[in-house]
Amino acid sequence: MVVLYNITYSSGGIHNNNGVERVVMALVTSLNKFSSAKEEQTQPPPLLDGQVRSLAIKIYETVHGIRPTGQLARYVSPHIINQLEIQRALRTERATYYSKNLRVVPIPGRVTRSETTPSKIYCVVIMHTATRSCAITMCLEFFRFGWRATDVSLL
Repeated sequence: MVVLYNITYSSGGIHNNNGVERVVMALVTSLNKFSSAKEEQTQPPPLLDGQVRSLAIKIYETVHGIRPTGQLARYVSPHIINQLEIQRALRTERATYYSKNLRVVPIPGRVTRSETTPSKIYCVVIMHTATRSCAITMCLEFFRFGWRATDVSLL
């Protein structure tokens, strides 16, 4: 049963005879088509290399203290945020011992990926700076609304 603007529709028809039968029927059929089309989408959208590079830059900047960890909440699992906060605290402590407060701007390099299933991808991105390079490895899984990192390592 659908209640819409004080008009009740059930399988028996409309109980208010104002000539809006067709409008309600069209609305109900379009809602049914929309819900069935949503259920049919089982294939995840493709993950582009640019998206992986962007996520790698965000992770790098988070660990180096440039970006707050709250900005990654949409892209990574909650336990990854805790892991990145620990790495950030260790890196900040080490920087205070060596008196280094330089901002390092990374340039993402090539993306290497391995797709085990259509909804799970392992990626490696090499990040280049002026003095050294590092690798960021990620395990990305497709959840209801998009790709999300479930495992991250900064090497």
